[in-house]
Amino acid sequence: MSFSFDEIKARKKLPVEEVPIVLDGEWGQQVLDAQERMVALESSLRARPGDTTLIGELDELLAEIERLNAERDEHVAVFKFKGLGRDRYERLVRAHPPTQEQRKQAARESSGASWNRDTFPPALIHACLIEPSMTLEQVV
Repeated sequence: MSFSFDEIKARKKLPVEEVPIVLDGEWGQQVLDAQERMVALESSLRARPGDTTLIGELDELLAEIERLNAERDEHVAVFKFKGLGRDRYERLVRAHPPTQEQRKQAARESSGASWNRDTFPPALIHACLIEPSMTLEQVV
């Protein structure tokens, strides 16, 4: 099946992604620590399949992971973002040009400065954010 350019453009859907944001760094670190311990324990179990002392450790770790998972909704917010498309993205970049100082710094560092590093990132987040509803001031 072939499509004309206009048909392709009409059918194109911008991507939508849900991104979990950990609101409590301490809880997030507990999750990471538990995941690391699980990887190490799985490695030990493969290396010593007959070692029954590891079973108790595994049971404790699984209980901790279950507890952490039960607490997830209290510590994680899910943000939903939608892609902008090229035209809208380029308009947003043009609306946030780099300052003279940012251009000078980019030249000193031999890097490019195509947008204002202070205003563009929050504007991009705001433009893509579907949920939760936030003002630009709240994003900043």
